Amino acid sequence: MYEQAVTKIQFAAPQQVRVITERVSFHLAPHDVLLKTRTSIVSPGTELAQLTGLQSVAFPFDPGNRAVGEILALGAAVKDAAIGDRVFSYTPHWSHAVARRLYVRVPDAVDELYAPLAGLAAVGMTSLRVGEVELGDRVAVLGMGPGRGRRSEPGSSATGAGLRSAPDGGRRTGRRQGSDSGCDWRAGTGRGGGSLGHA
Repeated sequence: MYEQAVTKIQFAAPQQVRVITERVSFHLAPHDVLLKTRTSIVSPGTELAQLTGLQSVAFPFDPGNRAVGEILALGAAVKDAAIGDRVFSYTPHWSHAVARRLYVRVPDAVDELYAPLAGLAAVGMTSLRVGEVELGDRVAVLGMGPGRGRRSEPGSSATGAGLRSAPDGGRRTGRRQGSDSGCDWRAGTGRGGGSLGHA
């Protein structure tokens, strides 16, 4: 067991964010590692939905799930990491946290400010995998956020799928990433209240 003063970003209630420090006792399972967080990234869609009440969470709630940290302690069965290693993990916005089984060493050449973006890329790839996108399919990407939207387009393009992106703020980004046209869902024309057109 490891006891540590931990600083946390916490959603105290809807629309209320606070920073707190409290003592936490960490118990490491055999494959866990204890991390000192160096960088974490906000998942804007998910965390804003949680903060505003669009996604139901129990308050107080500790957001965050993508970070880079330095290993401070190892579980008894950890063989592929060492104390001092920098790793990417799915941990909250805490100064110290336990990575449970899933952590990946960050190569020295990768800046730790960018390493947590790997988690956002994984979100986009999951959309393609679960959606079973294949050659000749048409893919509509609604919203060009940094996770699912912007990361789904390059992967869809690589599969040979035809792409559409929306809204107009993402149209320019979509074109750079392989979208063959953009959508303006605010135009009020076409099926579903929007219109397809080349950007």
